[in-house]
Amino acid sequence: MRLFERLRQSRTPDIELFPDIDSVFESELEHCRRVFFPVCSIRLGCVRKEWGDERIHVVHYNEDPYDASGAKWFNEYCSDNMIGFDLRNGKYTFKTDFGYFDLSDDWKKWFDLTTQEYQRSRDGYRTSGQTFGIDEIRLGGKPDWLQDDATPLDPGGKQMSFIAELHTADFIADSCDNTIFLFYSQEHQLAVQVYQIT
Repeated sequence: MRLFERLRQSRTPDIELFPDIDSVFESELEHCRRVFFPVCSIRLGCVRKEWGDERIHVVHYNEDPYDASGAKWFNEYCSDNMIGFDLRNGKYTFKTDFGYFDLSDDWKKWFDLTTQEYQRSRDGYRTSGQTFGIDEIRLGGKPDWLQDDATPLDPGGKQMSFIAELHTADFIADSCDNTIFLFYSQEHQLAVQVYQIT
């Protein structure tokens, strides 16, 4: 039995695919609905038993490489190829202003394509159970970096714990495919995603 089937058939599913925005984010749901594409929710205890039943989430987003105006909202956990969230009771709060996602006119068509592809995959999963490769998610262990090691540090300077790695091309075929790496700090209740491209 494949990993995902085993997890999905468990009494408390360890992985939930395509969760709703309001189960992933705590506030500013309209902003979140506009820019974030929830891919899966992961029970932290399936990576480390002592972390229990709290959920952490992989979310896709489409970052405009041509609009430099978003850089004014960059911080330690939100910058090029990285976004961060505070995690409270299994829900995220984005760690910077939503101006981070401002789009240039040249990029809007790509953002619209990402939106359409995400909706296609989400709807396909909900109607037929097709997983679009998300069942190939890798949990725990060490990240298989495509470029240099980019493990984020928590506010205390410690390396954050690696949670999951997932390639996006199978479920969002928008020609902007990347690999998402998700990290977690239990001490600081912090989730950080890094993405890399080949």
